[in-house]
Amino acid sequence: MPRVSPVDPQTRIAQREELEHQLAEGTISLGQAIKRMRQNWAGITQKRMAQLAGISVTTLSGLERDSGNATLDTVHRVLRVLGARLTIRLD
Repeated sequence: MPRVSPVDPQTRIAQREELEHQLAEGTISLGQAIKRMRQNWAGITQKRMAQLAGISVTTLSGLERDSGNATLDTVHRVLRVLGARLTIRLD
């Protein structure tokens, strides 16, 4: 995977807000959002992400495909590597 150029703070904020909007609207899944963040923000492979999060590549792959049964701890570990966190918002 090619290295990703650093994203300026304003662009990253805009991308984060767009992902949040898509998640809230249901047009993107949590797994799809995690995959985009891994590829576009971190620019790392699944193998490296799994190592950093302390999970298996199989678990990460399943999470990104929205299959399997990931625990909240697993999701938290992955998001922490990306500098993100899972929150619950009541509307």
